[in-house]
Amino acid sequence: MTQEETTSRLLRLRPGALAWTDVEDRIIALDVESSEYVELNPTAACLLRTLEKGADQAGLVAALEHEFEVEREIASEGVRAFLALSGERGWLAE
Repeated sequence: MTQEETTSRLLRLRPGALAWTDVEDRIIALDVESSEYVELNPTAACLLRTLEKGADQAGLVAALEHEFEVEREIASEGVRAFLALSGERGWLAE
């Protein structure tokens, strides 16, 4: 898959992968498959909420830029790290 395809592909959470609740600006999530609880910081929480609706990589970057008023490069690094973790844990829909 090319970088352009990865960037423009609509990303979503895999249905049933996580059960979560908002706690202030964070999310406490249960990884249903591993039965492991995960606390997501405000940045990851923003990305998880955005993925719930569905977004491409550029949309995720824009969400971080808007929510936290950070530069695109910093937002992009955060998105790449979050997507890598989400992919490893099987949270993303195919």
